Amino acid sequence: MSYRLKMVEFDKIVADILIMPIDMEKFAKEIYNFAPEGVYDFVPDQEHGANSFEALAAEIKKGQAFWLWWD
Repeated sequence: MSYRLKMVEFDKIVADILIMPIDMEKFAKEIYNFAPEGVYDFVPDQEHGANSFEALAAEIKKGQAFWLWWD
């Protein structure tokens, strides 16, 4: 996997993915384990965000980006 940081703030990191991870579901789980708050806002067209690691992985792949967000 390879990524480029797009935004870094005190409570948020946004990155574009240049080379996708081989196991997207595993990557989605790692994102959730590191910063679970951001997962709930990751899928904008769902009321409560990604409701599964599969949904999160699909959204990351579609957008070719990920973000980490803390309260």
